[in-house]
Amino acid sequence: MPWFGGLAKHEIECRGHVPVHGTFDDCFNDYIPFLEIGAPILAVPLLVLFGSFAMAVWSPPPHLRRHAWRLAPGSGTAAYHPNFVIVCLIGVAWCLWRAWLYPLDELAFPFEAFWLVFAAWFAGAAFVCWHDAREAEDE
Repeated sequence: MPWFGGLAKHEIECRGHVPVHGTFDDCFNDYIPFLEIGAPILAVPLLVLFGSFAMAVWSPPPHLRRHAWRLAPGSGTAAYHPNFVIVCLIGVAWCLWRAWLYPLDELAFPFEAFWLVFAAWFAGAAFVCWHDAREAEDE
């Protein structure tokens, strides 16, 4: 089982491929993992951004917080709700698009499931933000 989704796609598309010498080979893998090399450098700033977004969306209202929600905004999501719903819907679309790029194969199933779980997470976050916005309008 490959560790990265791109390698899984490559294995599925090139399963049983016999290289023909003298012609262009579509299954030749000259892959240089720039993203995987840069991932450790970008991981901490991206995790802080995603953590602050997740805590802003999923944190309880400020007057009901009992634990430290350090990354959540002090005013709650009511002040930011239009942008959060839009970001969540973009996240849903992006995750569904990423899952759709994988071919239907048992080798790609874990990668498809990964993106579908994140799409469900973003859909839930959009619902929570929308619900908070409706409650803020009613008050």
